[in-house]
This record gives sequence, structure tokens and C-alpha cells, in this order.
Amino acid sequence: IGVKGKSGYGKSTLIDTIMCLIRPTEGKVLINGSNVYDKNLLNKWKRTISHVPIYSFIADRSIKENIALNMKEDEINFDKLLESSKISRLDEFMDQKENGFDFKTGENGIKLSGGQRQRIGIARAIYNDSELLTLDEGTSTLDNDNEKKILKNILSLKNKKTIIMISHNLSTLKQCDQILEIQKDGNIKLIN
Repeated sequence: IGVKGKSGYGKSTLIDTIMCLIRPTEGKVLINGSNVYDKNLLNKWKRTISHVPIYSFIADRSIKENIALNMKEDEINFDKLLESSKISRLDEFMDQKENGFDFKTGENGIKLSGGQRQRIGIARAIYNDSELLTLDEGTSTLDNDNEKKILKNILSLKNKKTIIMISHNLSTLKQCDQILEIQKDGNIKLIN
């Protein structure tokens, strides 16, 4: 599902509400007919979500530790690490580095470009293998060629997971099965 709309119209707020980061002031968030804020459902729901924000947090650690964030090094699944780095096209960057996955990113990713930081965020979300993947301008710092290839890779997962992508750029959303446009008045219009 693609979500578009002008700045300030509520795209990120919609995603944040779906992810239960913001509680709605009116109405309910229903998952399969159940209120997601039910105490028995809330934490379970949150564990099914991976999110790629416009700016991903990068720790002063290795690339592999940033992809498998909060895991001990001996717990990292190398096959998942390789797969997520291929989907995010981070593998090409690591092939250029002598240390590969062990390359230290520096504080806040200072040794990385914006696109490389964003690819780490995408790889992290893919590595987590969640049922719902949300991208809030999650490819906006990538060059056009990498963005197209990475989006194709991400959308190849759509039979395995639900993907919700926010973008100002309609061409980024072209491959989505449905595109929603948030209107100035807060209404949501189905474009296709």
C-alpha cells in the first residue's frame, strides 16, 4: 500500500497510529476486528512491525551490529544478514570495504553517506522479518537507480508481508497494489 499526500497532511501520523506510537483521539485501530489497544493484543501487534524512517538510528558499531540491532554478536544469523543486505543493496557497499560487515560506522553513522545509513535501516527492517513493513520516506536519500532497485527487491516480498510505503513521489509508489492519498481535510482517497 502506498500513501501519498502533501507535507503536513498526516501521512506519518497515519503510520504512527497503525504502529501504535500515537493513540487516536477518536475511533479505533482494528486488526482483524479486534481493537489493537486491547492489553492482550498491543504488545503482540507491535512485535509484528518493522519500520524504516527517513533517518535511521545508527549506533557507533559495526554494520552487522547495526543491522541486527540489540543482538549479541554470537546470536546474529549470518544468512539473514546476507539476505537483508542484498535486498537493501548494502552488499555492494560492503564489498568495497576491507572489513565488510565489521566496518565501524562511527558515531551516528558519521563514516556513512545518507543513502548508506538508509540502506542499513532497510536491511535492519528486512532482517527482523516482521509481518508488517512500513517505510516513511524510507528511500528518499537514495539515488534514483538504487531506489528503483531496492524498491523492486522490497516489493518482491509483498506475498510474504504487508508493506506500507509513504512517499511524496508518486513514481516511488507506482509498483504498489493500492495507493491512498491523504487529502487536506484528512480524508483518505483511493487512487487506484
